[in-house]
Amino acid sequence: RLDPDRPNVLRAVADAPPAVSGGDFAPGGDAVALRTQSRAFVSRGLRGPAEEVELPGQGQGEAVTFTADGRHLLLGSEGSDSEILCVRVPVPVPGARDR
Repeated sequence: RLDPDRPNVLRAVADAPPAVSGGDFAPGGDAVALRTQSRAFVSRGLRGPAEEVELPGQGQGEAVTFTADGRHLLLGSEGSDSEILCVRVPVPVPGARDR
């Protein structure tokens, strides 16, 4: 539980791939995506096995977020007017809605 009136100490709950530049929880919080320059890792829960996804080329790839329906990842990079890419989530995410 976080306390807004004092410093909160973080503690490790799982290992992460090296050079992670961004991450996001799926809508509903049942899956997590972590991103490096060239790969994304999607797993159900923080300690579950991760499905590795090769990402399309993107200069200085940094950001990742789930779409509102939980079925795709949006990928961003640095700089104004940077391209936003979309890739399908490789593992079923609880609560994802078909579209």
